[in-house]
Amino acid sequence: MESYSSLIGSLASATGYVQINDATRIYYELHGKGEGKPKAVILGGGFCKIGFMVFVLQEMLKQGYEVLMYDTRGLGNSTAGNGCQTTSMLAADCLAVVDQVWGATSHFYYLGLSLGGMVGQELAALVASKGQGPRLLSVYLLATGPGQAFRPPPFIRRALIYYGMLRTLGWTSPETVMPLVEVAVFKTMFSDGYLSATYPGGASGAKPSPLAASIKAADADKGTSQAAGGTNTRIDALRELFGAHASKLLAMHVDERLAVTGQLTSLLSHYLSPAKASAIKAAGIKITVGVTTGDTIIPPPVQQRLVQLLGAPCDLLDMAPGHVDACFLDGVQSVLVPLVLRAWGGKARESA
Repeated sequence: MESYSSLIGSLASATGYVQINDATRIYYELHGKGEGKPKAVILGGGFCKIGFMVFVLQEMLKQGYEVLMYDTRGLGNSTAGNGCQTTSMLAADCLAVVDQVWGATSHFYYLGLSLGGMVGQELAALVASKGQGPRLLSVYLLATGPGQAFRPPPFIRRALIYYGMLRTLGWTSPETVMPLVEVAVFKTMFSDGYLSATYPGGASGAKPSPLAASIKAADADKGTSQAAGGTNTRIDALRELFGAHASKLLAMHVDERLAVTGQLTSLLSHYLSPAKASAIKAAGIKITVGVTTGDTIIPPPVQQRLVQLLGAPCDLLDMAPGHVDACFLDGVQSVLVPLVLRAWGGKARESA
């Protein structure tokens, strides 16, 4: 089993598996467990493992949340068959994990990024259909969209995703991972402005946070004396992080291609219909949508369609072309987390 503790910088309060069916078993980690703490689920995007949301997790723990994260079916420590997936299937997995860990009457917050945001839409529709709307205290959907009514059949979805992902599913060793990460991740998910900016830099006058403990551990492993403060730019920090922990962040290994393509077919299955949106609103589920204004993966007009469909409050994250700038490094506590906490009705504590 792959351990995420070296990346996160602390041991999980609890870990375990939820058996969905004979082929599918979901691995989860519970962090910051404590009596009376508010509970939150955090779910990242396509081919992302638990580790990808490490900076968000670390900041939410500072804010006093008990956080539940898990590897989606087929990725990381979770297992699944090789068939196509749907966002409604992934939402049912999420609720099954929550019910086993916190109980079938638990109340919780939800933060979903990209594909995780699509799963969040289906999760809201699912609890609404069960008459359990109040369980979802508040939902924050970031850099995501409502899908489309026209969806290709499963075998076409699989082919489209598989051939589209070929260039990113080729690394077989640490020596081959970084060139692929540079092309498939850094140049796609992060804007040039974000990558080239000095780290730590902060935004909106916020205090810069230190790098994750994982980067310090990577320095120690290499026998170097470079500390977090010695990192010059964000791309330097990300290169070090991904170079040391790529397998804990993303499922990009050639051996993971079937699991990844199966998961990503859910992107082409997603459609939040007007009927589902109406049911979510009728259930009184509070949803806020974070729109990334320069997004190159899910264009802003697509994200705005979700805002209109749900009649939801909208935060504009004014970023240059990128996709998850705000979820990494100093962007977490200075951009994303304050918005999420405001939507959830809380107030950010001062970062240490």
